[in-house]
Amino acid sequence: GGGGFSFQNLKKSWHPQTLRNVEKVWKAEQKHEAEKKKIEELQKELREERAREEMQRYAEDTGAVKKKDEKLDWMYQGLGGMVNREEYLLGRPVDKFILDKMQEPESGPSTETGLLPGSIFNSSCASSALDIANKIREDPLFMIRKKEDEKKREVLKNPVKMKKIRELLQTSLDKKSKKKKKEKKKRRKERRASSSSEEQGSSGDEDHGRSSHPTSVVRRKLSAEELERRRLEMMEDAKQRERDRESNVHRYKQEEDKEREKDQQKKESKFLHNMKLESAATSSLEDRVKRNIHGIQRTSAALEKNFMKR
Repeated sequence: GGGGFSFQNLKKSWHPQTLRNVEKVWKAEQKHEAEKKKIEELQKELREERAREEMQRYAEDTGAVKKKDEKLDWMYQGLGGMVNREEYLLGRPVDKFILDKMQEPESGPSTETGLLPGSIFNSSCASSALDIANKIREDPLFMIRKKEDEKKREVLKNPVKMKKIRELLQTSLDKKSKKKKKEKKKRRKERRASSSSEEQGSSGDEDHGRSSHPTSVVRRKLSAEELERRRLEMMEDAKQRERDRESNVHRYKQEEDKEREKDQQKKESKFLHNMKLESAATSSLEDRVKRNIHGIQRTSAALEKNFMKR
């Protein structure tokens, strides 16, 4: 016992197992729980208030309940609604307006209270606010809209989903911007190509190396002699290009013929070589000796010699 007491005394003030610190932690937890409950109650009240407002708004949109305009309510209150009650406290004489206000409404069976016998079976009886709320609550369209709103709120409260949505939106925007840039670049290239082709067609071969950008310089009108001279130059250039083309075609044709002849010679030499190899492989020693007799024994003196020796 004494050892434990001395151990408790030896603990530091910041030690988590001291009674004072344990009590502080417990009080803080209780306070946190109370604040959490209060926040949950406030959130519940806000949700209920929002649901009532949504039901009221939906009822007004569908026409089940007339829209209230608080700014114009005074127009329908009559003369009694315009009387200020504080004036009676300041000495205004009592009149019928204040007497009517002080009278208690009838609580018995009457047409106003709707407590007459058989009134529950009357179809023309006005629906109460509770019936209207039940009808709105049971409406499938209202339930669908409510579920959609709840899903939207969940998505807005979830940072991961919001991040994914932002990324998807960013990627779609990037794709659209890239597509627009490509289309713009393509249109710019087409315009440049069309302008360069028009400029080359109008200026001829002399202006072939110029830029394809359209220029704002006003060209001088050519005379008949200059037009004729340019026409002759263009015709001469066309003839020269035709001659060059024919010479190139003739040269290419000759090169192809030479290559074809070389290939044919290679094929023939290879064919003869293969035939020799085949005959050498299939023939015997006797056939080869008989085939070479005319070269070995050409004279009568050669008959006396051994033809098998070289």
